[in-house]
Amino acid sequence: MAQEFIANINGKRWKIRTAVSNLAVRGDCDAPDVKNKQIRVSASIADDEQFCEILTHEILHAADWHRSEEWITSTSKSIANILKKCNFRRVCDD
Repeated sequence: MAQEFIANINGKRWKIRTAVSNLAVRGDCDAPDVKNKQIRVSASIADDEQFCEILTHEILHAADWHRSEEWITSTSKSIANILKKCNFRRVCDD
């Protein structure tokens, strides 16, 4: 189920879009200086743990655009693992 909402990340507004069709990658994030910036997660992500990791990955880019891809990937995987241990489950409103 697709969701769209506005989130404040480090004082900047981002539109978060999940279950985006025709996205060439699993997730992406606009640069923080872009007007009407968005974070998008692909519709092809069905697994809760993978969804959490990808969304976290893109949020970390938004929060600190200048961090290395290696740091973003490592940190998002760690956060996803912690949330899994806390029994994280994605809930979609119908």
